[in-house]
Amino acid sequence: MRYFLFVLLFLFSCTTLPEDVPGCTNSNACNFNPDANEDDGSCAIVPDMCGICDNDFSNDCIKDCIGAFCIAGESGCLIGTGVIEDDGTQIGNDGCGICGGNNSSCTDCADVPNGPNIADMCGTCDSDNTND
Repeated sequence: MRYFLFVLLFLFSCTTLPEDVPGCTNSNACNFNPDANEDDGSCAIVPDMCGICDNDFSNDCIKDCIGAFCIAGESGCLIGTGVIEDDGTQIGNDGCGICGGNNSSCTDCADVPNGPNIADMCGTCDSDNTND
C-alpha cells in the first residue's frame, strides 16, 4: 500500500497543468486570440472607425470638429478647447468657436477672445467707457 501511494504521488507531481493565457476567446471577435484559454472580457466584435479593435475606450476613434476621425490627444486631432499648438492654433474649437482657429476672429483690442475691451478715439484699449 505504501508503494502504491508513492507511485500515485509521483505520477501526480509530474503532471503539469496548462498555463492560463488570458485574452479574447470569441472566434467572431476582431481581436480573437487563438492562444487564449481564459476569457478576460476584452473581446470586441467591430473595430472603431480608425480600425482599432479593443475594449479600451480611452483610445476610441472619435469625430473631431472638422469631421475627421481621429484619436483624442494625437497630433492633428481637433478635439476640445484651449490647448494651443506651437503654431498658435488650438486643438478643437478656439474661443471664437472656430475649429482649429487661433482666436483672431473674435479677439478684442487686448487680444482677449470675446473680450469687452474697445479701442476708443484716443487709442486707449479698455472696457471703461468713462474715459472715451
